[in-house]
Amino acid sequence: MRWGFEAPERDLKRAYRGLFTYVQWRRLSRDLGFPLRPEPSELGLDQWLGLFRFLARGKMSRRLLR
Repeated sequence: MRWGFEAPERDLKRAYRGLFTYVQWRRLSRDLGFPLRPEPSELGLDQWLGLFRFLARGKMSRRLLR
């Protein structure tokens, strides 16, 4: 998640384009209640946790499939 603050892009959608598909990002934006192109400082703790949990679930699922 640190990359969102250090990336040269100012908005998180661009910074995390390698981690989330457009459909995933749009859904996370809607479900977690943040704009489609937020700056890192626009997200609250619950929203950051939601992004982290989504990524963690995805990585866990891939490990279980091996």
